[in-house]
Amino acid sequence: MAWFNTLPSGSISSFNDIKIKFLSHFTMRQTQANPISLLGIEQRTRKSIRDYLDQFNKALLEVNTRTPEVVCFCLIAELLEGDFRRHPTSKDVKSMEEIH
Repeated sequence: MAWFNTLPSGSISSFNDIKIKFLSHFTMRQTQANPISLLGIEQRTRKSIRDYLDQFNKALLEVNTRTPEVVCFCLIAELLEGDFRRHPTSKDVKSMEEIH
């Protein structure tokens, strides 16, 4: 809904207006991120795991190719040391479902 809040006041006067703006925003994007860009998202010292995962998932929506191995690697690589990082890496993880 963040995109909706950026629309100028009074710019929507019909369902067709909102449809056109929605489709142009979400379906006509030309560029998408490379999976390696996920490595730029780090869990900072004062950032909660929830905040980190929210930011990671938001960035993941922008990635054009998502292989489970790359996503798992990027997710775990930027976590701070601690219980959450040790748990998924303590065994051989082959899919996102195994992390849950």
